[in-house]
Amino acid sequence: MHLTFVVVGIIALMMIGMIAAVVTFYKKPKMGQAIIRTRVDGTKVALNQGIMVVPILHRMEVMNVAMTMIHTDFMDENALISKDNIKVNAKINFLLRVNLTPEDILMAANSIGCENSFKQKALQKRYSSKFAETVKTVSKDLTLKEMQDYDNFKWQMLKNMDPDLNGYILDDCIIDYLKENKPQNTNSITA
Repeated sequence: MHLTFVVVGIIALMMIGMIAAVVTFYKKPKMGQAIIRTRVDGTKVALNQGIMVVPILHRMEVMNVAMTMIHTDFMDENALISKDNIKVNAKINFLLRVNLTPEDILMAANSIGCENSFKQKALQKRYSSKFAETVKTVSKDLTLKEMQDYDNFKWQMLKNMDPDLNGYILDDCIIDYLKENKPQNTNSITA
């Protein structure tokens, strides 16, 4: 009888230990995040479900896959030049996110790094010049009147954007401000 209690106690202790291990090692990503688990035999991405991560056997990183806004400003001396040779001040924002496939999540993680995926400045630095070049190229092919047709201008920008964004995709662009850059009168009257 005494031996039975010892065996039952050991089994109960083992079950509690296994439950504690599962609770400790089971990781589930938050909304807008993915977990990347690396181990000797490969890498696995967990997006909407949990994954077991054993500290000594696995390495875990968290990747931001939520929408990010990239700002581009074309004001005053950096104004856009339209097809009809008019300077145009503009502020355009691009909505960027990681494509939600394991391959693209890994590509984005390899190109910018999991830690940098949470840093707005890192993403801004990486993508703003690419987006700015597209805006400049498109604006050279459109008149001011065509640029003021926001839907057409936006469609032209999205159509001409380089699709290779290293696992990221461009969801949309928002034209916040678009106006002709009228030179200010610098003539002064001297007495």
